[in-house]
Amino acid sequence: DLEQITTYLTRQGNGQLPERVRETLHDWTVGYRRVRMRRAVVLATDSEVARDELRAGLEDAGLDVLTTGEGGHDLIVILPESGEGAEAPEDLLLKVLRARGYAGQWDVRTSIP
Repeated sequence: DLEQITTYLTRQGNGQLPERVRETLHDWTVGYRRVRMRRAVVLATDSEVARDELRAGLEDAGLDVLTTGEGGHDLIVILPESGEGAEAPEDLLLKVLRARGYAGQWDVRTSIP
C-alpha cells in the first residue's frame, strides 16, 4: 500500500520523498481503484439490551463491532484475519455468544436489504 511504498523509499533514500513523487504515488493508488475487503458477520439482535450485552462481550474479546440497522439493533462484527495458531475468528465469535447465553442462528434470506 501507499504507506509501505513511501516508507521503503524514504528509508532507501535516507530522506523525505520529493512532493511530486508523493503526489504521483498517491494518484497511482487512487487510480488503481482497489477496494479492501474484510470478513464480517451481522448479528441481528432482538433488543437494545441484547445488543449492548453482546457488544460489550465482543469488544472484551478484542473484536471490532459496529452498530447498524433499522432501530440500531444489528451488530456488525469485523472478523480478524486467521493467523497460525490463532483461534478461528468464527469460533471466537461463537464462544462469546455462548458465554453470554446466546445461540447463533443463521439467517436464510437470499438477499441483503
